[in-house]
Amino acid sequence: SHWIYKTTKSIVMRNIYIKLISLCVFCLMFVSCDKIDDLGGLEGQWQMTEWVDATGQLYATQEIQIYYRFQLGLMAFHKVSQPDGFIHACFENKDGVICIYSPFEYAGSGHSNILPMNTLQKYGVPQDGKMKIEELTSRKLVLSNPDVGTLSFRKY
Repeated sequence: SHWIYKTTKSIVMRNIYIKLISLCVFCLMFVSCDKIDDLGGLEGQWQMTEWVDATGQLYATQEIQIYYRFQLGLMAFHKVSQPDGFIHACFENKDGVICIYSPFEYAGSGHSNILPMNTLQKYGVPQDGKMKIEELTSRKLVLSNPDVGTLSFRKY
């Protein structure tokens, strides 16, 4: 009878353990989805298709190959012709305005090099880091700022 008691107890404990783990995984699924939804459709990679500067002149097209990548509260900027790889920055999306700040480059081994805001000018980011979202669909993103003009992107 002692053996049956120990076996029954271990089965009950195993079932409780499995149910607790399942509940934790289920809860984490909802937490993860909430974070993605906070971006309002910005998540993913976008290729710049056109950059019209503040004077109305065409400054860049998709042949320049500038990319923005949005994930949670981080952005990555990449220009294919630049050997320096990716530049990262923090961002917030509030009331239709993207506020980009604290650019950095990953230096390996868990270290980052902090960069000045003007490092992002070659990617179309103004010194103040604020860009208004003029249009955002599942395929198209248009950002603007009086200092840099209008930047159009396609979902990549």
